[in-house]
Amino acid sequence: MTEAEEQAIENRVRGMQIIASALIAGVLIFFGIATYLALNHVDPPGPAPLPMLTIVAFIMLGGCGGISFLVLWYFRQNAARQIATGIWHLHRASTRKDYESDIVKLLGAEQAVFIMGLALLDAPAFMGCIAFLVEAKWYAVAVIVIAVSLMILRFPTHDSLREWLYEQKKQIDELRAGGAGVP
Repeated sequence: MTEAEEQAIENRVRGMQIIASALIAGVLIFFGIATYLALNHVDPPGPAPLPMLTIVAFIMLGGCGGISFLVLWYFRQNAARQIATGIWHLHRASTRKDYESDIVKLLGAEQAVFIMGLALLDAPAFMGCIAFLVEAKWYAVAVIVIAVSLMILRFPTHDSLREWLYEQKKQIDELRAGGAGVP
């Protein structure tokens, strides 16, 4: 990789790490506030109502969590194919000079996919916090723990991103050399 590509990787990973940290911290801070408020709330006597918000949070986790991984897989596969065929589009605010190499194009695609994937996990985590705040049911915390754990598992590192870029660049080169999928 060239020095410019290495610098681009460094900058993108740092930005992705900041975004991931902020999303995770936001959920944990809100969970802390929700916990404090829920534990200091006095429940009225009588039968406990159906924990509808917790049920919605679990449904969101299943739906958004699944979509999060499908989006990641689909857009990653599509990016390599589009770059190989030459139909990958630039972001309007970017110039062609910013995206001269395949590595930098892949980085741009990966950053967009990464943010979408984390946002899809962030939503059920916040819903779990709201459910816990309103209903004070400890099983709502499971949604938060699962969503945050999945976000942490996706936390970008330099090594994991370089490895993925190497594999994708290899796939692009194979597509171009073999003409498979290239119009």
